[in-house]
Amino acid sequence: MTNDKPEDRSFAVPLTAGLERLLPCPFCGAGISQIDESSRVWEGMKFGDPISVSVRHWCSVVPGQPSRLIERIGRDRESAIAAWNMRSNVELRGDQQRIENDE
Repeated sequence: MTNDKPEDRSFAVPLTAGLERLLPCPFCGAGISQIDESSRVWEGMKFGDPISVSVRHWCSVVPGQPSRLIERIGRDRESAIAAWNMRSNVELRGDQQRIENDE
């Protein structure tokens, strides 16, 4: 008989798994990040996959400014990391235009 009770969370992926793959925050460049899995549904014999996964980031403290939380959500850990790492190409386009103008 297994001991898979709803309160048994030993199967959970550590919050730090995947953090090394996150790009720095585009606003503060630092801060604190974590990856959270949403609730898992009890399927009678075991917990199912998480409903969603989110990358949560708290920017570094700036005196006089409210604390900021940024959250990107995906269906799984990979898509949440991809959502966080997605960046606008505006900066890249600007750099490319400067390169072309210099030629």
